[in-house]
Amino acid sequence: MSLELRGQGSGARTACCGRLFIVHQPDPPTVDSATKECAAALEFGIGWDSVALLFIVERISPVVPPQVRAVYRRAKQLGPPMQAWAGVVGDSGSGSLARPLAMSAAREVLAGDPAVPVRVFDELEAAVGWLATTCDLRASPREVLRVAMQLRNRPHTD
Repeated sequence: MSLELRGQGSGARTACCGRLFIVHQPDPPTVDSATKECAAALEFGIGWDSVALLFIVERISPVVPPQVRAVYRRAKQLGPPMQAWAGVVGDSGSGSLARPLAMSAAREVLAGDPAVPVRVFDELEAAVGWLATTCDLRASPREVLRVAMQLRNRPHTD
């Protein structure tokens, strides 16, 4: 499975692998970057009856403002059903608050939809393993991990 980068040149750092849409956020999202991520995600979702999402968030602070969360909520309403959402938080500077903050933001964006399993992890491998056992990614965990690592390691130039 090849790396399909989405949103290149738009400021969005996204990729697809099977029915998984991956977002890498080196910095907290703005309304503009969230809009670009969501446009790429909605384009990706056209071909699937349901999708899974993996967010790799390097910095959780400052906390994502309500206007940005509203962009993500709207995209969830417009897109196909979501099988699962996983987040990887790389912000060790926020200490023990990083995972609860990410979980809270995810729950708000998903509007408390109990049908969507949500988990936040410290390690990418753990998130990919959980997604692979939670839903049908149509890609192996190894493929997903490779694509996610390529996206995460891509120089931040857009």
